Amino acid sequence: MQVTFPSNISKYEALISLWKGTKTLGMGAMHSHIEPTINDAQKHFIPDEDEPDVENNYVDYFFGRPIKVDFCNYPNLNSAGYDRDAGSNRMKEIADNTSQVYYPPTKTLNNEEILKFVDDNPILVRTYTSLKDDPSRSMEHNG
Repeated sequence: MQVTFPSNISKYEALISLWKGTKTLGMGAMHSHIEPTINDAQKHFIPDEDEPDVENNYVDYFFGRPIKVDFCNYPNLNSAGYDRDAGSNRMKEIADNTSQVYYPPTKTLNNEEILKFVDDNPILVRTYTSLKDDPSRSMEHNG
C-alpha cells in the first residue's frame, strides 16, 4: 500500500517515527537501545564511499529495528515491508499521527513580555542569572 507522509515532516523525522512504531526483532535486540536522533537518521542516508553518486535510500534495519522501506519517492512510501513486521496498516497510522505533530517557531518576546515573564518567574530568573554568572554551578560542568 502507498502511504504519504505530511509535507512538513522530513524523511529523517519519518524514519524516526517508523523506528518508534515497531519493535526490535531477533538479533536486533543486541543493537543499541538508545533512541535515534535526527542526526543518526541523516547519517543513514549518506551515500556509501564506493558509490558516492548513489544516495542510500533503502532502510532495511535502523538501530536494530526492521524498517524495510525505500525512501527514494519520499513522502510517498510503500508500506508492504514495514507493515509485515510492524503490523497491518501500521505505517499509515504513523503517517496520520505525524501530521498532528507541529513544532511552531519559538516566539520572540517583546520588551513588555520579557518584563512580565521576569515579574511572574522571579525564582527562575534568579537561578538562571546566578548560573549564567557562575558557569561552574551549571549542570553541564557538574555532570
